[in-house]
Amino acid sequence: MERKTLLNMLGKHFFIFSVLIILTCTSTLAQESTAIRKKGSWIVLPAISVMPETGLSLGAIGMRLFKFNYKDTLTRTSNLQAVAIYTLNNQLLLGHNYNLFFNKEKYITYGLIEYQQFPEYFYGIGNNPVSSENREQINYTYFRFENRFCVKSKDIFLWGHD
Repeated sequence: MERKTLLNMLGKHFFIFSVLIILTCTSTLAQESTAIRKKGSWIVLPAISVMPETGLSLGAIGMRLFKFNYKDTLTRTSNLQAVAIYTLNNQLLLGHNYNLFFNKEKYITYGLIEYQQFPEYFYGIGNNPVSSENREQINYTYFRFENRFCVKSKDIFLWGHD
């Protein structure tokens, strides 16, 4: 089996495995409702992957589940998610997603903050890509912030701003 195919296959399998672990930990925390109601909790997992585009990637993924008012049983659990990954190809990925629910879900805000520094090689377009010696490096660096704030009215409409 070719090296790239093997690395790609390992990367996909590890990604699926990581997602399953996160889902399992999240459902376990949901079952431990008294711990979440009291103070919230963090789940932090290591992130390791190997893919042809990134080489070896190392980092951490974290999630926090909590409520602003633990006595309010009508409001969903708020959550914060964070990821920090660095690859051996000098790529950096930092991200933070959040879903916050207030006052019996009358107010909801959700969004993300993301920074990526992602150099990669371009080999051309079409059936005749250029050789490895003639490849071009493209550097993607960007910062993104998105936030949505919604107000519920009459229990059926969410009004808000993007």
